[in-house]
Amino acid sequence: MTGTAGPKFRVLCVDDDPFQLNLLTRAIGAEYELLTCGSGTEALHLIENSEPIQVVVSDHRMPGLSGAQFLQVLREKHPLVVRVLLTGEKDLVEAVAAMNQAALFRFLLKPTTRPVLLETLRSAVAQYQLQVAERELLQKTLIGSMRALSDVLAIANPIAFGQVNRIQELALAVATRLRLSDLWALEFAALASQLGHIALPERTLRRLYAAEVLSVEEVSQVTRSAHVAERILARIPRLGPVVEILSSLAAGRGPDVTSSSIGAEILRVASAYAAAERTTRSREAAVRRLRERLEQFDPDVLTALTELLGLELSEGGSIEVPIGRVSINMIVAEDVCIRSGALLVPKGYRVSESFLARLRNFNPDLLPSVIRVRETREASSALSPAAGH
Repeated sequence: MTGTAGPKFRVLCVDDDPFQLNLLTRAIGAEYELLTCGSGTEALHLIENSEPIQVVVSDHRMPGLSGAQFLQVLREKHPLVVRVLLTGEKDLVEAVAAMNQAALFRFLLKPTTRPVLLETLRSAVAQYQLQVAERELLQKTLIGSMRALSDVLAIANPIAFGQVNRIQELALAVATRLRLSDLWALEFAALASQLGHIALPERTLRRLYAAEVLSVEEVSQVTRSAHVAERILARIPRLGPVVEILSSLAAGRGPDVTSSSIGAEILRVASAYAAAERTTRSREAAVRRLRERLEQFDPDVLTALTELLGLELSEGGSIEVPIGRVSINMIVAEDVCIRSGALLVPKGYRVSESFLARLRNFNPDLLPSVIRVRETREASSALSPAAGH
């Protein structure tokens, strides 16, 4: 918030001319927390390594990245930041093109007046607040709905959908380690990434789950299934970023890195590791399996995953918890099967209310007496003496 009631909104001005930056600083005054940079490259570095910035005002004619090019990159990396371009009359054609390419909020002709600049900033801040409120509503509603659907599918068909929780957990952790922001689209894409499994024959699903070598026809079936989630979600408004990630994931690795393709590469590594982790005896063995297929994965994403796993390993192993004390958010450390051998939930599944309800409906004689889960605070407290009272 501006004023004395709270922190000021942060505005970044970018211009290679120190005199123009000084004019902008004096014109904007003390109503905002003002930052300045002399180039688009410097500005991108600042944005990546500072507290969130709400509005960026950039000159167009600069050495290296032009203002339009800089704002286009900014749009891809930080779409919530409101973008304003300052330009001269000679650059009107380029400014109009930038309105589309960089999705500018506004462009201003130089020299601009102080009242016009301040009114533009007020409108830009209002636009930022609107985008944030809309995004939060979108995230809470759509992701909440997708989580509920994924949980139901995982309980109904654990072979097809039981790995979704683990894939989502890994993907978000890797993205955070890579210092990516605005992760709602990646979270949604992770939850939806296995929807295509609904189109696979039961035999193919079981062979895929067991990490067996697939036939040419089965590989073709799996490849086609990758487009199912993309086609389903393409019909839902506001899910464009999610569809782009899933489309990049289905298309395979490409030479150009974009915000959607890096999300796809994270999901590709997370999905492959979740499958390898399930069918190997240790995390080290699972990582070795991925390293045998280095050409299939982005090296930076794979490095981030292995660093993350190093941190996970230092946090502890797994423990056995009596089935009656299993609680929400515990993470299953190995496949849970009933005594007949049928799979209830796979390794990596995060316990939900739906799973606990299903356990309560089973004949106790058919269930294992204990479940091995990852050693976390929830798991340890379940074994404490006080938990039994």
